[in-house]
Amino acid sequence: MQLDGPRRRAGGGGTLSDDLVVVRAGGHAYGIPVEAVVEVTRMVALAPLPDAAPWVAGVLDLRGVPVPVVDLAARLGRAPRAPILDRRIVISGRSGDGAGLVGLVVDEVTGVAAAGPAVGGGGSASPLVRGAVRVGENMVMVLDEAAVAGGFRRPGREDTPPPGQVDARV
Repeated sequence: MQLDGPRRRAGGGGTLSDDLVVVRAGGHAYGIPVEAVVEVTRMVALAPLPDAAPWVAGVLDLRGVPVPVVDLAARLGRAPRAPILDRRIVISGRSGDGAGLVGLVVDEVTGVAAAGPAVGGGGSASPLVRGAVRVGENMVMVLDEAAVAGGFRRPGREDTPPPGQVDARV
């Protein structure tokens, strides 16, 4: 699907996208800005990542590109509700060289929707959430996809560490 470009407006916890990929994780609805989503894929076997945080599901081989994968329900302190094989992986980030890609395991993807008005008095109680909006009759928490990625966003080629310094991020 090709979009003409994101429309943006100010609201709630900052700038929220009018177009959201709405997902469910741990029994709650969350929105990911459409411009941050590269693709959605079905659950596949993930390679384990040693010494990772408990919310890290593993590493996905996405057409030869290693992509760290975060279990969104666990990251948000919730238990997943869907059986493992029925879950989906939302790939977010820059699709150019794969350096900024991160997968988010969700219980389901309910679709793409235009966000309604912001809910609440502005701001967010969580650094993982930009704010809340109405989608139809439901309140949807709009995720800060970079914060949810939890430090897995790798620098692009222009941001590589100086010679002799190791980049410890995945």
